[in-house]
Amino acid sequence: MEKRKYCYCSRIFLIFMILASCVNSRRVILLSVQSWTSLPSSLNYVGAPIDLAVMTVNERYMDDNMVFSVVDWQRNQSRTCGDVQNDVLPFVTEYYTAQRWKQSADDVFVLLATACSEAVGYLADLAREWNILVMTAGGTDAALENKRRFPTLLRLAPFQQQDLTDVVMSLLQQYNWTNLALICDDSATEFNTFFLICRALPDVIKKRHSVVLTHLHYDFKANPDYERYLTEAATYSRVLLISTHGSRLRNILVVASKMGMANGERLLVSFPSHPRLLES
Repeated sequence: MEKRKYCYCSRIFLIFMILASCVNSRRVILLSVQSWTSLPSSLNYVGAPIDLAVMTVNERYMDDNMVFSVVDWQRNQSRTCGDVQNDVLPFVTEYYTAQRWKQSADDVFVLLATACSEAVGYLADLAREWNILVMTAGGTDAALENKRRFPTLLRLAPFQQQDLTDVVMSLLQQYNWTNLALICDDSATEFNTFFLICRALPDVIKKRHSVVLTHLHYDFKANPDYERYLTEAATYSRVLLISTHGSRLRNILVVASKMGMANGERLLVSFPSHPRLLES
């Protein structure tokens, strides 16, 4: 976790440096709106790196009389993205509309948004109307790619949903696949980035009328009956897309091999979130 935190710190520090070099203001107010979940992008993990980045930038630009300050919003009871979405919008709207007129017209406001895509979308809509920058370490939903709707949104995530769907679409075009089965793991996990492809891919596939996608949902954690899942998916297509956590993917591939799916008659494609777990 330490490596992840400092990696995020370096990215946020870089953005702060760019801000400092571009704005004419002497004061940048960072309104930090984070979730309090078990995700690596939550406040309990990224709060310290944000504070460290602010402290470092302030020290570097001390002679220029430029000051970065952080206003934290946090609620320990907001432990799901749904909670954050419901709680954060009233706070941001009330704070900004009340404080904007108390600050100098030259002060720059920046929203440091939660990683929850739904909340990021709402915050980015507000930021567009207020013409302020909103940054997030998440916001991986493909809908957030729309720069016309979200012109002031900056996402710092190492990958986006669109990257995953682009890979699948490239494979479709390369091999002329017309029939796919998508196996989705719906089980809860603290590193649940793997289900992003299950949200984005069906919407993209709908635009290609020549491709039939069968969408299958299972709870791998509650019932790891991989043989049944693979058997059902194989009745729909010879190309199986598997979206699950890397810690479960290896076991699925072992089961698939024992079922004879490694003989060239079936193709299994996956997007493991932790590839190192597959090395053994």
